[in-house]
Amino acid sequence: MVKFARRLDSQRFPSWAEHYIDYRALKGLVYAAVEDDARAGEFLNALGGEINKANAFYCAREASLKERLDALEADLRNDNSDEILLKRAKKMLVKEFYPELSELREFVVLNYTAVIKAVKKFNKNCNRKENAVSILSESPMFYSLGLAKLVTRTEMLTVHAAPKRKTKMLEDSICPVCEDVLSNPVVLPHCKHKFCFKCIINAAPSASAPLITTSSATELSDLSELQSPLMKTPAQRVAMFPGRCPVCKSRDENHGTGHMFQPDPTLDDFIKSHFNDGDLDTDADDLDPASPSSSSEETLVPPRPESPTPAPMIRKVLLVAVAGCRVDSMLTANTPTLKSFIRGNKNACFSLDMQASAMRCSTSSSSPMLPVLTGQSVSVLKAIDEDDDASLTSMFERLKEVRSWVKGAFAIGQAEDLHKILRKEAKPLLETSQNTDLAAAEAVTHTLQGSVTPDVVFLHMGEIQKAGFKHGFGPHVEKYMTAIEAADVRLKQVLDALHERQRIHPTEDWLVMLTSPSGGTCRADMPAGMQGEFDAHDWNDGGGRQLRSNGVSGLLELPQHSAGWVMIESGPKLSINGELLPAPRDTDIVPTLLEHFGVAPRREWSMDGEDMLSFRRRENSAKDPTMPSRLKNIKKGFEHRRISTHNLNSKPFPTHLPGLFEPSGCAVIGHRGLRANRASGAGIRENTVASFNAAAEGGAEWCEFDIQVTSDGVPVAWHDDIVIIRRGQGPLESFSVREVEWSDLRELSRAAKRTAQRPVDALGIENAKRIMSTDEDDDHDDRDDEYDAQDDVTFYRVFGDDPEPQPWVMEVEDEIPTLAQILANTPESLGFNVELKYDEENSCNTRRLVAELRSILAVCSGHADRRIVFSSFDPDAALLMRAIQGSYPVMILTDADADHVDPRRRSVAAAMQVALEGGLCGVVSDVKAIINSPADAAGVRDSGLLLATYGEGNDDDGSTGTQVELGVFGIITDAVPAVAKKFNSATVQGQSFAPPLSVCAAPASSMDLIVEEAAAEFGKHANIGKKAAELDKVRNSKWYKLSDEARQGKLDNDDDDVDTRASPRRRRGSRASSEIGDYFSDSERPESPESFQSLQSHSSRNNVKW
Repeated sequence: MVKFARRLDSQRFPSWAEHYIDYRALKGLVYAAVEDDARAGEFLNALGGEINKANAFYCAREASLKERLDALEADLRNDNSDEILLKRAKKMLVKEFYPELSELREFVVLNYTAVIKAVKKFNKNCNRKENAVSILSESPMFYSLGLAKLVTRTEMLTVHAAPKRKTKMLEDSICPVCEDVLSNPVVLPHCKHKFCFKCIINAAPSASAPLITTSSATELSDLSELQSPLMKTPAQRVAMFPGRCPVCKSRDENHGTGHMFQPDPTLDDFIKSHFNDGDLDTDADDLDPASPSSSSEETLVPPRPESPTPAPMIRKVLLVAVAGCRVDSMLTANTPTLKSFIRGNKNACFSLDMQASAMRCSTSSSSPMLPVLTGQSVSVLKAIDEDDDASLTSMFERLKEVRSWVKGAFAIGQAEDLHKILRKEAKPLLETSQNTDLAAAEAVTHTLQGSVTPDVVFLHMGEIQKAGFKHGFGPHVEKYMTAIEAADVRLKQVLDALHERQRIHPTEDWLVMLTSPSGGTCRADMPAGMQGEFDAHDWNDGGGRQLRSNGVSGLLELPQHSAGWVMIESGPKLSINGELLPAPRDTDIVPTLLEHFGVAPRREWSMDGEDMLSFRRRENSAKDPTMPSRLKNIKKGFEHRRISTHNLNSKPFPTHLPGLFEPSGCAVIGHRGLRANRASGAGIRENTVASFNAAAEGGAEWCEFDIQVTSDGVPVAWHDDIVIIRRGQGPLESFSVREVEWSDLRELSRAAKRTAQRPVDALGIENAKRIMSTDEDDDHDDRDDEYDAQDDVTFYRVFGDDPEPQPWVMEVEDEIPTLAQILANTPESLGFNVELKYDEENSCNTRRLVAELRSILAVCSGHADRRIVFSSFDPDAALLMRAIQGSYPVMILTDADADHVDPRRRSVAAAMQVALEGGLCGVVSDVKAIINSPADAAGVRDSGLLLATYGEGNDDDGSTGTQVELGVFGIITDAVPAVAKKFNSATVQGQSFAPPLSVCAAPASSMDLIVEEAAAEFGKHANIGKKAAELDKVRNSKWYKLSDEARQGKLDNDDDDVDTRASPRRRRGSRASSEIGDYFSDSERPESPESFQSLQSHSSRNNVKW
């Protein structure tokens, strides 16, 4: 087994040996400190001195390498350099500069590992809590980005200098921690996952703060409102499991490598495969063909034969911008070339609803092209000023920055300002700035017909927009339509030349994009009020540029102005066709173009769009695993994913209700399973499968538990707003469930379970001292790694009135379960009251909230026969859950706190009002509020809502009996066996009220059934007019207007709907009546609340009062 001390001796650069950290000396000081605690200070002082020594050497080498790299870039990027100079520069880069840079990278990694291991050894054996990251934060060697920039520049320069006979392919890889392009990448030896060095160094144990943070951390998931004390940056996610891979959570169990990570060897492999000795031979005589002795012994060796492999594809892009072409006009005109992208081209896709972000009435008609060229919305761009000083950073400049060998060219028609700007970044195909569309199209055609073409060709055609401003935009304007048809003819000329080139050069992979980012209207077509509004915008934003124009554009409220289109033709490697969904934006064009060259947008570029073909690329990769997978810098928040929820084909809505068909009349609901944990010690961990099964065995018909959703969209059972843990003897860490992925939370839960089952002091300090007190042999160098105290995880919780978190360890431990695990591993007869748990102080935005609710529903859809009811203290969460589905009932929880900031939670009456207006089925109240004010219970019951209670009062026998008399249908209790025994005995006396039905409490999916029941009820006790008034109340309610039935017109005013007789649909055997056949036949079906009390034939327990 190769230990770290030996690896440090064998892998350090010989000429730099004296500058490395002396790990052996530090280890000896640890041994001394174990014997004498007073010598602990010697270790810390020596460690600081060693770090300063290594850092001084590093800074000098970094400065020297930077100067040499500047000189090499000047030689290699100079197109006028002679061949001898180029070869010498290439040889210096590959043979001298890069090896030294690699040694410096290894120098940093080895010294970093030495510090981490030395501090870890010191903490374990001397019972200290020194923070390695804080110690390293004083040294630029570890936190400076200078080395990362050198590595990136060297990589780009090496690919740029590669021989032209080799296709220069470079794919950006994304760091899974910071979700940006890898910077100074390192690789974990046991799992081969790659990370930025700046990200992985934050994995040091007990890292109180990251060395390097990512500036726009919260943008990754669009959760900028989160203000958690943990994970302020993506890099902190790596610290969730120090010493483990942040992706797969694995670690090198064999400890056979003796190191944590190593520099990524990708660039080494590139140099070996793209350079040979002939490419780097700088002998001047060898370059002179007249010299008879030009070859040396080394150059007589023939080059290595290359294995026959398919020729790599050369990626190229043609981007055509057709300014001012409205979608309806393009479809109406005779445009066979453009229409072929919509129908007939098997490798083409389109969108006729591209969202534009053009400026309002800018001083330049070319402003709508800014997002197309930059990938940035106009909110971060200035208008184009028609002068020589105007500038922007377009796709050409971005490619030049990261792919210097990619060449671009452009031809601009009818847009002088664009020509002036782009000529600073790419090669113009036309010398003058005033050009017609015909001249621009011919220039591009001629370029495509040449032997060598640029990698990116941009064609702008502006005569359609010019005709629109002069004559008006729209399919009814003849000259505007003529301009569109003329542009289609010119596009055919360009595309024909491109297709012929593809036939001659099959190794060229062309991506063709045609787009028009905006349109316009005729001024005469605008109503007078709209004209005034437009002129005001025109004068304020554009200085009155369009006041005398017959056609106008720039009013984003008009779809004729703001909607554009885009058409894409792919190469042979990506077969796409059909409509692009979801509809793209104009800012998506540049990211799509960059992705074709393997470039992921950098965070500092501040691009607002993303690759519009990402969905298609994933589908093609899934169909053909041999296709290379490109990592993209796209947002990973699960709210951006499409979550397909299956149809919740369950029994009618009322059959889900707790207690509605319970023989006892009052359901026993276990609180977080068998009981909630009020303190550590005896009992089962709450909200676990073990607790739910124990509650079912104890007599509970239902269980209540809290559900939260992880950052990757997995619903899990957890009550508290935050998770508090301690690793070993380290500090307390806290975070919310929403901030972590399920894999991280699962590993923490498993580690906590193992820790609870492990004997105390499995490897005590005294034992560690005995191991290390006298033996300095390298075989024991990492003996302390065999048991890592950081693997111990203990959950903490604030119990009762004590503000300090205490260890939370139960007699019976179980892992944190997902919602799917709960539904799959508990008795099917057990119903669940699922509380949607949300932190009041860290609420999330609506899009995230809806995504979390849909992820919960997606799990429930796989268990259609399970009785489930949702509830939440958050009125918005309850109302949204009710609005997006109609298969499961939703209730609102209230603590009736008169001082609560949300008035909807201040009383039972307020909660009842929310339920009535939002179509919720009931209220779950604190039992104290119901006992203190029985009138509230009567009010809920009389309104047709269901009523349940929670709280410590439900553990009292007297309180439960009183609640049954008040009409409470469900009691959430920590005393499941006692309460269940009481309700199962024949001693339960007093009237038991069954909850009355109300159409106002029914969800959309069961509206037909409830209308029938209401018709029968009102046939006995009310007249038709009263029934019609109730139905009008339903139609006018807010929740019903949001439902699917409202849009489908389920509740109409037909005579059949208000007939007091049984519905004809039921007589025909409707779906609703057949689905409840397991409970009632037609003759047994209750028609009033009183009839529920006669259903003794369904009783499975000895209870005579239901």
